[in-house]
Amino acid sequence: MNTRSTKFLALSAVTLMAMSACSSKESATPAASPSSSSSAAGNAANSEASTSPEATAAASSETSSTEGSGGAAAKSYTDAQLAAMLKGAKAKGIALEPAPASLTNQLKKTDATQQIVKAMQQATVNPAECKTASLEAAKLAPVGTSVAVSGAEKLPLVVLRSLKSSDDAVKLMEAQKKTSKACKSYSMTMTAQGKKISMKAVTKDLKLDSATSQDESGQLTTLTMDGQTMLTTTAFGHVDNVLIQVTSLSKTPVSESDLSTILEDVAKAVDAKK
Repeated sequence: MNTRSTKFLALSAVTLMAMSACSSKESATPAASPSSSSSAAGNAANSEASTSPEATAAASSETSSTEGSGGAAAKSYTDAQLAAMLKGAKAKGIALEPAPASLTNQLKKTDATQQIVKAMQQATVNPAECKTASLEAAKLAPVGTSVAVSGAEKLPLVVLRSLKSSDDAVKLMEAQKKTSKACKSYSMTMTAQGKKISMKAVTKDLKLDSATSQDESGQLTTLTMDGQTMLTTTAFGHVDNVLIQVTSLSKTPVSESDLSTILEDVAKAVDAKK
């Protein structure tokens, strides 16, 4: 996986967690398509990623117990601790190779997500319920928390994120499922960098089975834009307050069986080291 494609998928990952019905493209490459539970990369975010200098690894906060929204204390993990959960782990027998620190930092930036939200607010979405559900999900986007990324060559992008509590993970999963129902089939028109962009998307819920993840959600999105068709496969799960996301942008979608296996393998690695 080259740096450009990895960075591209990483931006898709942060926006996929942020909202559910926004998509665009880079100047020369098709952008990630939206999933029914969350959106792919928007033009503004892609522009920000491509023009910003790559940062060095940001200092992570010390491990602590944080009061979650439901009042239950949860352990807060640093970037290094999340990365340690992936180190030595395998998914489908393939090692989860760490991605560059600059990509981890990009996922933690707030400005890219804010630009996506702004673009979504100004977009025309049909049905309107899809836009409403997407923006509601965006409010729960875990921006600025600890992140670990694996960009193994033969695997989809795997992202771990430390949330404040298990309740926050449950709420985020519920929001994704809500947008899944609202965005089964939709069209969207938006303007990014002075260019009008129109797209149509159809989403399909995937049946996932992970014994270790405490909940799971998966979607396959087929996006048509500028005469091109793109497929995005996404899966979400969590072990307590550690959110797991698997994202694939390819011509051949990841099967439900393979997604379940990857999610289960990653969840086991998290559960063993948390």
